[in-house]
Amino acid sequence: MAWTRSVPRAECQLYETRVTATWRGVPVRVVEVRNWVATVRMIGSDLAQAQVIGASMVDQGVFENAEVPAKELLDMQAVSNEIVAAPKPGDGS
Repeated sequence: MAWTRSVPRAECQLYETRVTATWRGVPVRVVEVRNWVATVRMIGSDLAQAQVIGASMVDQGVFENAEVPAKELLDMQAVSNEIVAAPKPGDGS
């Protein structure tokens, strides 16, 4: 069972965390990890690099591989950025 509650945005601090790594020498963004299997999205749009890691094009110039053993990811780094809400029009701030 899950409990949820709506709260005003002003009472929250929201963050986005981006995890990057290298896999087979190619820079990737880690999209998800489940049961030690990662989905990675290649950083950049180099077709030759996409072929090195067996990535498929999921959008124009965006290559992704959904079957990466997480233990093979190297040089992992995480960066968290706070998401700041834009002021509402007419708010005066």
